[in-house]
Order: sequence, then C-alpha cells, then structure tokens
Amino acid sequence: MTLQPEANAETILARVDAASGCTIKDSFSSLDLSRLGFRVLFDAEWISRPARKPRTPATRTSRWVRVATLPALAQWEDAWGADGGAPGLFRPDLLADESIVILGHVKADRIVAGAIANLADDVVGVSNVFTTTAQEGDPWASCVEAIAAHFPGRAIVGYESGPTLVAAHRCGFRSVGPLRVWANENASHGEP
Repeated sequence: MTLQPEANAETILARVDAASGCTIKDSFSSLDLSRLGFRVLFDAEWISRPARKPRTPATRTSRWVRVATLPALAQWEDAWGADGGAPGLFRPDLLADESIVILGHVKADRIVAGAIANLADDVVGVSNVFTTTAQEGDPWASCVEAIAAHFPGRAIVGYESGPTLVAAHRCGFRSVGPLRVWANENASHGEP
C-alpha cells in the first residue's frame, strides 16, 4: 500500500514480491503499473464519516452481533463468501484482537449481512460490508450504527465504489480521495 502520493512504481515493486497474485493498493491513484505487467483490479474512493453519537442505544442494534466464536466466524465467512469469496481468509486470531470487531446481522439464526470494524488511532476503519440477499436491503445504515455503538465518538473511514459508495454517502460518508488497486496480470480477480 502506498503512503505518499509521489510514490515511485519501481521503488514499490523492488520492496514486494511482485509475482503472480501480487496486489498493490495505490492509496492516491497516482501510479501507472500497467507498463510493469499489472492491471487495474478496481477503482474506489476513500470515504470518511465524522464521529457521531449512535442514533439508537446499543440494545437497538442487537440484530448486529459481534462474531466471537470459531463457529460464528465460519458462518460469517460463509455468508461473506457467498458470491465467490475465498474461504479461510479470516484468521481465528482476529477474534482475540480487541481493536477488531467482526459484526454479523443475524436473522432467523443465520448471518444475513456483515462488516468488519478496526480501531486505528482515533478512527475506525470499516470494510467487508455485505448482505447475502437483496431482500435484506442496504446494510450500511444499521451497520454504521452498530459500529458507532462499539466505538463511540470515533470517525469512521474506509473505501468503496459503485452502489456501495452511493449507500455509504446516504449514511453520511463523504468521498475524500481516489484509490486504485492494481493486480499482477496473472493474479486472481478477488479483492485483496
């Protein structure tokens, strides 16, 4: 992942294993790695939502529960991967890390939506927001409330594109800059 907009492609690739499967998160969408055998995996926008008090008490977000056991993590990952995600990506030690909260929206004893929140300094990162069916609707509004209940008084940041970016904007996020993820031409098509 680049940390400066003036990052140099050759310098970055000299520091990583750029073989098949390598992905580079160009945090400022400022690199051209196409001449070096990479393709754009996806473009997105960094998003930020200022700290707010949760609109509802934590008990009202109870359909969003913290995933805390190995069987629950397996169920969460199955729901997350329903559209072709790689199994075994989310390691069990994530459950013991207090700075990471894996959230599942439970309905009829199964996870129908989910997200991951991770505490970093004074903000909370949100990623892997998903829903398993269109009938469940947009998970963003209730997910953000659940994150705010777990980490009150913190701004929430992440990156999104397409319809999920639109959904995030509806929940008070604003775009703050471009992002591009590059993949080695022989890389798989999943998100890093």
